[in-house]
Amino acid sequence: MKGPLAMGKLTGKFTSETNFPEGDVRKDWVEGENRQYFLRDLERVESLRFLSSGRTMAQAALAYVLHHPAVSTAIPGAKTPLQVEDNVGAVDLPLSAEDLERIRAVIDD
Repeated sequence: MKGPLAMGKLTGKFTSETNFPEGDVRKDWVEGENRQYFLRDLERVESLRFLSSGRTMAQAALAYVLHHPAVSTAIPGAKTPLQVEDNVGAVDLPLSAEDLERIRAVIDD
């Protein structure tokens, strides 16, 4: 998964029924051979849904990035003031050792 919060994938807002409008670079995700990878990514995101207890999925993704010792700053994208507030909230909700272990299990799968 690439891009800011994987261009929305890690927020958990997409489903197998999601379609993107013409001109949206994500339209390629749901068509042809790429669809299988999109569906696989959705399954992985669902496996991480436990992280949304007390935080949003976007906050969990940012907390994961910020946990890495080589990362001192994350620059997430935001289109609305609410998204900015959500991003800032990631700092207040660090991931536990158990969370990190479960994330690694999903990523390594």
